[in-house]
Amino acid sequence: MLIREEYEHSSKIRHAYLEGYVDSEQAKILKNMEEHNIRTWQERVIKEFVTAYPKQYKWLLTYHNWSGAMEHLQAHLIQDKSKK
Repeated sequence: MLIREEYEHSSKIRHAYLEGYVDSEQAKILKNMEEHNIRTWQERVIKEFVTAYPKQYKWLLTYHNWSGAMEHLQAHLIQDKSKK
């Protein structure tokens, strides 16, 4: 199943749960599916970004995974706030 299809499926189950049609075990499975989908999406995004980055500037990249990218962004956010 593709990521989009998995998301749409889990979204339908989530709405069914909210409407009272899905039991707690199915809701737990849904939560695990959504967490997996999000992790897979994060990995793909960073992989595509790093792959598309111009070769002559790749040495500037300080991260190659989602958590590294988030740390990089957080550092810049803190740096920008200190400038104000």
